[in-house]
Amino acid sequence: MMADPQNLETDVLIVGTGPVGLLAANALMEKSIDLYICDKLNAPVEELRASTFHPPTLDLLEPLCLTSAVLENGLKSPE
Repeated sequence: MMADPQNLETDVLIVGTGPVGLLAANALMEKSIDLYICDKLNAPVEELRASTFHPPTLDLLEPLCLTSAVLENGLKSPE
């Protein structure tokens, strides 16, 4: 069910369901902070645009047990 933006009351509004928005939402939810997340698209993007994951990003994914999946499915640069 979609909230009415005119009557929305929340502690945090996250705009965008990309990696940063979803990681922020996850971190806030773990702390029981009330949030609303929205995106201009109605469905997940099927065409991925990320070409690089830097070590700090992999560190952020580790508590979610996602780092190994990213490393297993990604292409590794020799340099």
